[in-house]
Amino acid sequence: MCDFAAVCRDDAMMEYLKIAQDLEMYGVNYFDIKNKKGSELWLGVDALGLNIYEKEDKYVVQWFNVFFCYHL
Repeated sequence: MCDFAAVCRDDAMMEYLKIAQDLEMYGVNYFDIKNKKGSELWLGVDALGLNIYEKEDKYVVQWFNVFFCYHL
């Protein structure tokens, strides 16, 4: 059965997922970590690998700034 916009629910959900999967943060699981200086960061884990994000901005931190990470 179709909704009021003349798009079937399944088609609308597929379109939503197509858009969502292209978002930079789609499918990322975040973990609290600290760097050697004690700054709090996010460890982002997704299907493509690991990324380190600043706590406030979630910009990717360059790996050469990370010497040791541990789980809080």
